[in-house]
Amino acid sequence: MREWTVGPEAEGKRLDRYLAARLGGVPAGALQKYLRLGRVKRNTRRASASDRLCAGDTLQLYLSDIIIRRFQRTEISERLHWTRL
Repeated sequence: MREWTVGPEAEGKRLDRYLAARLGGVPAGALQKYLRLGRVKRNTRRASASDRLCAGDTLQLYLSDIIIRRFQRTEISERLHWTRL
């Protein structure tokens, strides 16, 4: 599980866009799926993609670090493949 406290720079930002920027290589479709499944909590309650963040919100992502690393590794290998061509 990963947990963050939202800072004032992200206030008013949509949750799905914040997570996409924060997690880097995780595809948007996968983030939407985890939100639908209830694996993302905002202030201990189930979150939706269109939620607007407030400074001080606590976000909890119930997803293993192994899965996050796998997505990030896939993005890096794809980027290397395209730079070699």
